[in-house]
Amino acid sequence: MVGTLHTRFSERTLESLSAQLMARRDAICRCLESLQIELTDAAEHRDCSDLLDESSVDDADLNTDRLLMAQARRALASTKAALERIADDTYGQCVTCGESIPLVRLRALPDTQICVDCSRAVRKHAPEHEDWDAGWTTLV
Repeated sequence: MVGTLHTRFSERTLESLSAQLMARRDAICRCLESLQIELTDAAEHRDCSDLLDESSVDDADLNTDRLLMAQARRALASTKAALERIADDTYGQCVTCGESIPLVRLRALPDTQICVDCSRAVRKHAPEHEDWDAGWTTLV
C-alpha cells in the first residue's frame, strides 16, 4: 500500500492540503522572525534593565519567547515533514502502524503523521507527548 496513497486523494484535495500546509509554513516562519526580533530586542533591553533591577520580568519574557520559538520550530519541522510526505507519496499514511489516515483528520490537522488510534495510544502511554499531533493552530 505504500506509494499508492495518493490515488485515494483527488489532485484537487492534495493541492488544497498542500496549500494549507504551505500557508501554515509561511505563517510559522513569520512568527519565528517576529520572535527572533523580540529576543534580540529583549537581550538589548536586558542590559539596561540590569541597571534598573527589572531583570526578573525580562527573564520571564525571555523564557516565554524561547518556549514559543521551540514550539514554532517543532511545528515548522512537522509542517515541512508533511510537505515532504506529499512529495514522496506517503502523505496520509500513519508512520506508526501504516494505516490510512482519514481525510477529515488530515483536513483538521494537515501535518499529522499518525492515525487516531495511534494518537490515542501515544497519549495513553506517554501523556507528556500530548502535543504529538495536535497541530499548531494555537500560535498561527
